[in-house]
Amino acid sequence: MRQCLYEMLYASEFCIGYVVDDANVFQFVQERHLKNDGIDQDELHRIGLANLRQWAISHEVRVQPYGSIFAVLMGGNFEASLILLDGLWDGPFKQFVSGEYAVAMPARDILAFCDSSLPEGIAELKQLIDRATAGKVDHPITDKIYVRQDGIFNQRAWH
Repeated sequence: MRQCLYEMLYASEFCIGYVVDDANVFQFVQERHLKNDGIDQDELHRIGLANLRQWAISHEVRVQPYGSIFAVLMGGNFEASLILLDGLWDGPFKQFVSGEYAVAMPARDILAFCDSSLPEGIAELKQLIDRATAGKVDHPITDKIYVRQDGIFNQRAWH
């Protein structure tokens, strides 16, 4: 199977869409492609995670501080998909928070986080979401903030 990457999509909650990088065009993987390649959804997921990890390495994921939040940068296509890589959140990103992560991903190329206990960080994540969703963003995902607890991201209401 050709190289498969992830793109996060937003419906009423998250759903993962798999895409193939086909000469500068991303093609969605469909059920018929799985049958043609003789793989199931679990194998597609495994391949997708492995390829996303490789994509992140080759595109040199970096974290850039902005005020009280941290932007995750990786070339402008799959930043939001990095939410799927536990190794980043349990490893190198951990140095930037002392507690739980609060994460915003308003579009596929925007991923930012802060320590969930910092009100100023939450306010800045909200501002980021407002700026991103006020204009026309390509590939919108969500206007919610998620908190990572026990390795799982869950939506949390902030007042």
